[in-house]
Amino acid sequence: MKIAIASDLHLEFGDIDLPNLHGADVLILGGDIMVAQDLRLNAVTQPDHEPTNARKSARKAQRYRDFLQRCSDQFEHVIYVAGNHEFYHGNFHSSLDYLREEIGRYPNVSFLENDFRIIDDVLSSTNGRNSQYGKVCKQVRHDDAPLVYSFGSLLRL
Repeated sequence: MKIAIASDLHLEFGDIDLPNLHGADVLILGGDIMVAQDLRLNAVTQPDHEPTNARKSARKAQRYRDFLQRCSDQFEHVIYVAGNHEFYHGNFHSSLDYLREEIGRYPNVSFLENDFRIIDDVLSSTNGRNSQYGKVCKQVRHDDAPLVYSFGSLLRL
C-alpha cells in the first residue's frame, strides 16, 4: 500500500492541488488543512449585501470543498485528521461537527477523531487523545508490526 501524507496546507490562505503523481492508494491529511468554522457558510447562499467576512468565509468554504473533491477524485482513500488550526475561530465541538458533516459527503474520505478505519487489512486510527493536542496517525498491520506516521516521517516500532 502506498501512502501519501500532507499537513499544514492552510487552505484559508489559498488553494493547493495535491496531484497523485506516485499512484498512492491512501492520502493522509494530517491537520492544519482548513478552518472548520468557515464550512458553516455556503458561497451560493451568501448575497452581496452580507458582511465582507461572511463572503470571505463562504469563498473559503467553497475552496475547501473543491480541494476535498479533488482529493477524493485522485486517491482511492483519504484520511483526514484535524490539527489545531481546524478549530480556529470556533467552538471545538461545533468544529468537529462541521468537519464530520462536510467530509461525510465524500464516500472515500474518512474523518478520524478518536476513531479508526480498516483499509486493505491495515488499521488506521488517531491516537487516544483529541487530535487538537497532537497529529499522529497510527498504522497497525495485522502482523503486529506497527507503523507510526507523523508529519510525513515513517517510523517502524
